[in-house]
Amino acid sequence: MIQDISYYVHNKNIIPLNIDRHIIKVHELTLLFSGKMTYFVNDEEYSMTSGDIIYVPAGSMRQRKTGNVENNYISINFHSSEKIDFEPLIKNCINEELKILLDYLDTVYAHPFNTNPKKIALVLEAIILQIYDNIAVSSTSQLATKIIDYISTNFRE
Repeated sequence: MIQDISYYVHNKNIIPLNIDRHIIKVHELTLLFSGKMTYFVNDEEYSMTSGDIIYVPAGSMRQRKTGNVENNYISINFHSSEKIDFEPLIKNCINEELKILLDYLDTVYAHPFNTNPKKIALVLEAIILQIYDNIAVSSTSQLATKIIDYISTNFRE
């Protein structure tokens, strides 16, 4: 699925630069831990707040406006041989499991000379799979969640 990561950055509590409107040749995931940013994907505006993820597919028109707000975020640009089926804006999707994977990616990138590109690609695949899981959980209705919890707790009765 993931062929390689062409760019990775974890900016902590900085005012990021705006990105001028252009076509991006790689896929981009930006995960916002704190702050606010506005992305334009194919000229549609998406306002990000803490906990949100933006996905920009390869070949899309991209632009970013950040204002004067400090942000803590990770941006990852990568090549993928498979289609990634995310909406551009994934609201409130960063949970503890995803943070663990992202912390590990931070650790791997802290030692770039010891980095195995295949290992990095597999970690990004795990991040993408976790995002899919988080989307599935958030789209499950509260009633369905209560029913599943009840059945799990009382399946022997």
